Amino acid sequence: QAGPTRLLTPVRNLELPRSGGVEAWHLFALFDCALECGHPSVIVDYVLQVCQDVYTVSSDPTESFLMHESLAETWCSEVALYLRREFISLAETVDPQDPQFLAKGLWIEKLLGNLQLVFEVLHAPKAPEGKGPLAEQMGAIADVLQACRTCNLSCSEGLARWPASGRYGSVAEWRASLQQRAAAFGPGGPRLFIEGLLARSNLGVESYPFASFLDAAKKIFLSPKAEGRQAGAGDSLTAEPLSKNGSKVYLYYLMDLGCTGSAVESFARRLGLSNAECAAVRCFAQLDGRDNGGLAEACASLPAITGHLGEH
Repeated sequence: QAGPTRLLTPVRNLELPRSGGVEAWHLFALFDCALECGHPSVIVDYVLQVCQDVYTVSSDPTESFLMHESLAETWCSEVALYLRREFISLAETVDPQDPQFLAKGLWIEKLLGNLQLVFEVLHAPKAPEGKGPLAEQMGAIADVLQACRTCNLSCSEGLARWPASGRYGSVAEWRASLQQRAAAFGPGGPRLFIEGLLARSNLGVESYPFASFLDAAKKIFLSPKAEGRQAGAGDSLTAEPLSKNGSKVYLYYLMDLGCTGSAVESFARRLGLSNAECAAVRCFAQLDGRDNGGLAEACASLPAITGHLGEH
């Protein structure tokens, strides 16, 4: 105990809850410990066997309060907000080349993944509705988790040591190249594939190219536009607007940056994209690049990815 109204758990400084008293305080501390130690099943079992079991009742007012599902939802909301703030603070204050960045990022990713399991169980009885504060919080957790996972993968692959402009001379040169390629189609002509990918993620053309992989992760997954998209995306934690379109934009960015095929395939696999989806994004990048060798390879792969062309 760090003070009269504060407990120091493995996750955070836990303040005394506004309701529930010391008993709720200790329950929240137990949940924090289970989450950090990799045992979300402890919290899941409590929700299923105590909160959601209609036959589990008590005449004691305190016990009855602790058994209410809203208490578990309150804990989830508080931890979700705390982890989001921790990740944003990490991204804004720590150099990605500092080993502390990846160490803290992996810790946050682990906790978010465990917390996501609890959210799924809490949301399951409400799944037919697919709306409400809990569904929105699930979407926000999925956004932060994907942003954190993307940054961790990027650090692991050494992107923090890459120049921001990648294979281009500068970010300004990169942007000018895109504008020239788009202008070549003429007014009212077809647009670049990256424009379609950005549009499906509710991002404007002006947001690309990204200034860095951190800038990419924040714009794709944590910007207000991304949050607005997720709020209306339904009740799935892996809804296409999040895990698919956002990851496709990031994969395209890596290819445009100049990452090798093996690194791109590793990213695609760990971000949940199939081989066909990875091949489609590679084809989009090659067609946008308008390099003769790339165009020939893209044209050869078109028959295998026709199912993905209609999306963009």
